[in-house]
Amino acid sequence: MIYLVGVRILVGLGSSVIRLDGIGRLLLRGQKDALGRLTKFECNGFDRVTRTTWPDSREVTTLYSAQTASAWLESVSIDGLVVGEQSFDGLGRVKRKNVGKRTTNQTYLGNASEPSKVTTHKGDQSSFAYEPALGYALTGVTGDGATDAYEYDPKSGIARLLKGAYSTQDLKHFSSGFLESENIKLNQGGTFSTAYKYTMAGKLQAYTDVNGQRHVVEYDSFGRMKQFNQGTLMASFFYDEVSRLSETKVHDEGGASITTRLAYDDSGRETERTVLQVKKTLYRLTQSYGKTSLVRARHLEDDNGKLLRDETFEYDGNNRLVNYTCQGKAVTGFQDGSQNTATYSFSSQDPTQLTSVTNSNPELGPRVELEYDANGCLTRDEQGRSLEYDSRSRLTAVRDVDGNIISQYHYNTAGRLVCQSVPGQSDHYLFYRDKKLIASRTGDRKVSYLCDGEGYLGQYIQDGDGSTQTQLWSSNGYDSVLAWIDGQQPDQVHHQQYTPYGSGNTGTPIGFNGQWRGPVTGWYHLGNGYRVYNPVLMRFHSPDSWSPFTSGEINPYAYCLGDPVNRVDPSGHWGFLKKIGA
Repeated sequence: MIYLVGVRILVGLGSSVIRLDGIGRLLLRGQKDALGRLTKFECNGFDRVTRTTWPDSREVTTLYSAQTASAWLESVSIDGLVVGEQSFDGLGRVKRKNVGKRTTNQTYLGNASEPSKVTTHKGDQSSFAYEPALGYALTGVTGDGATDAYEYDPKSGIARLLKGAYSTQDLKHFSSGFLESENIKLNQGGTFSTAYKYTMAGKLQAYTDVNGQRHVVEYDSFGRMKQFNQGTLMASFFYDEVSRLSETKVHDEGGASITTRLAYDDSGRETERTVLQVKKTLYRLTQSYGKTSLVRARHLEDDNGKLLRDETFEYDGNNRLVNYTCQGKAVTGFQDGSQNTATYSFSSQDPTQLTSVTNSNPELGPRVELEYDANGCLTRDEQGRSLEYDSRSRLTAVRDVDGNIISQYHYNTAGRLVCQSVPGQSDHYLFYRDKKLIASRTGDRKVSYLCDGEGYLGQYIQDGDGSTQTQLWSSNGYDSVLAWIDGQQPDQVHHQQYTPYGSGNTGTPIGFNGQWRGPVTGWYHLGNGYRVYNPVLMRFHSPDSWSPFTSGEINPYAYCLGDPVNRVDPSGHWGFLKKIGA
């Protein structure tokens, strides 16, 4: 007996069709969006998806290991081309992985669930040690001639000491398990400390950063953030009757302020964002959506209704951005009215790897050649600069066309970027709270960021001579900073713009989608240093270790699945839809 069931799904205005066999096993599942485009999922006898057919007839085929009924992915193919393969041992552990013709081998000790050695296609080796009594918690990583060590509290199992080649972190926790303090010691000299306090409900109440700045949070009776203080900066949050954020006000003690007011449609999507400086409107940003809830247009105007930017977006059948138009005073094309068509070429061995860009406009140069190492990491960029990596494919240095180092990068045991070194300049140190950049130091300059845990609202700067400065920032719903004012010159407003993929000059360290922008290269180090995103090339410099088996994303270099307008990717692993205003 065959069952056919149609139901409405919660996202958009689409529907789902499910087909079962006589004993209730899933055979076919179809999902139709609001435009009538059907995506079909075929399943095997164990309810595992074996084939996905997209609206443009593109097929993704998934094969599973024959030794188990569990979902052990063995290979992923697109239109018959294998993009990833992996093999397992008898315990279900991945022994070998091949993605883009790059092979990674993993070996294990005894019946350990985690690998003791990983060898990349380039031949780089990393060795790992674990504590089985703590669920195989990582205790050591050796590679590039250096070792990272991890120590844990024997009672709670929480990490208490993280010691690496560049820095050592001493962590103390409350009996509840929440972090109480950090003591960060740089192996080249210098010690920094932080402190935390929490409410009885476990919410962050106060935090003291490495610059000695105290961040204090107040909540209302519903547990929502009501007020946030940091130095001379203060942020206040207001909500509507259904608990949506309706207004944010940021101001400093000198009287400078920025107020952001939000409006929503009946689906809870943001439709208008009005930004005021005291009582003067800086700009009004409106946006509309298509039937599939993707942003269709954005309109930016000043207080007098004068157009600043008017953007429209078009997508293909797979919801990838294919056409973008923009007009307004803030954006100009070539002065002589000429145009440019860029043609992208990809590797025959790895069709996801961009190898060259050819421009039709001779002013931009006829052809840009890109080069990669055996691990798939970009080693020559669009400006002819050379890039160097460690054994874990983390960027360590950038050289100019003459071979001179222009920037070096250092990481802690958690893999976070903690220092950028530029020849002839003071080192730039980065510090984090949870997953967010919260403070930095460059020589005698100390910067503390006003961050509500999601986006950034400003920064407080302390210089070595004792003077202080403040900046107040205004962002869009995706946390891209669009405008800022200096607390000492509040009447002067600075605007900054981005292309859909984030290219554009910024006057703030935080830029596109609320991420830190490297001051030398203009690149974004997503995942706090996991891998580099290049907004000019519109893709990552290195392949994602999660692709395709963990994340399901076929292209390991692509940013946000080809949709940078509606998706964000703060981790560098996963581009997800962000519904602003929810």
